[in-house]
Amino acid sequence: MKKTIITIIAVGVLALCAGTAYLINNNVNDLDETPQNDSLVYFKKNTNLPDNIDVFAKDGEKTSDITPAMWQVTAPNGKSMYMLGTMHVQKEESYPLPKYIEQAYRSCDKLASEINNVDVDPFYESCAPDPALKKGDSLKKHLTDEQYSDLKNYFSENGMDISDYDKYAPWYVFQQLNALGESSGEFSATIGIDRVLKISANCDDKENLSIETHEAKDTMYSSMPEDVIGLLIKKHCTTTKEQSAAALEEQYEAWKTGDTERLCELTYDYSGLTDEEKPIMEKYYQQFVIDRNKIMAEKAKEYLEQDYQVFFIAGVSHFVGDDGIPELLKKDGYTVERVN
Repeated sequence: MKKTIITIIAVGVLALCAGTAYLINNNVNDLDETPQNDSLVYFKKNTNLPDNIDVFAKDGEKTSDITPAMWQVTAPNGKSMYMLGTMHVQKEESYPLPKYIEQAYRSCDKLASEINNVDVDPFYESCAPDPALKKGDSLKKHLTDEQYSDLKNYFSENGMDISDYDKYAPWYVFQQLNALGESSGEFSATIGIDRVLKISANCDDKENLSIETHEAKDTMYSSMPEDVIGLLIKKHCTTTKEQSAAALEEQYEAWKTGDTERLCELTYDYSGLTDEEKPIMEKYYQQFVIDRNKIMAEKAKEYLEQDYQVFFIAGVSHFVGDDGIPELLKKDGYTVERVN
């Protein structure tokens, strides 16, 4: 029974971790008040590393004993690249990062992550549609009675009022739900490996590359079918904090030991879903994971054609299973090896 509860909510954890990766971090350095051109405003890159961790071991310092999965990909032309599967929320115990991750980072000229969201462009305009519903429309009309009731109860339990969200689209409401739970217990998005490595790259004058486009990120949830969003809302609202914490802990244990088989089970899990819900969840996996894996694999090929060295990092869910990035690259003639 315990296993069933945990696996039912694994998709919620996946959405939480993925959603956290796309939240804009406003912790940037002060405005550079010495612009070099009257028509431009220059902002310093974010170089504010969390002060509660050492990303890499200092002289004599012991590294953490985590062993997350990392791969070395070699193209037919002989060029190679390291790829690391990450979690977007993290525990302090994961730092300093193991030597093999540090070596991959040190050897790169550029760091490629899902999106560079640590350096905020003040003039960037989101590609996401207006979340406000048209006059006469309401959130309730876009959810089932059960989903709306679950959401109403969830808001009430958290000191919120659903009426504050009645004029917004379901995808926007789901984004807000994710934002409410971006950190849990010992886990924090502030020290997520993606974020920390991106800021480290700024400190070390390594360029941050975005594997995906800002447009894709901005429309990630708004482009999903409403039955998918409705199911995700239901799962989020009917999961207790204790269950969510247990699922996140299980994912972390599999991640830190490099157990890709277990991570695959947690990523693609249909247990606890009704026969009607399973095909809906399949659409979610297809759009949120599999389709993006294909895009990321193509981007990896592009990087392997360049004359600079790239360290490729993305959420670990994109690396597991037959539809994961490593398997997609293997099918196209690339050599992929686990790094121990």
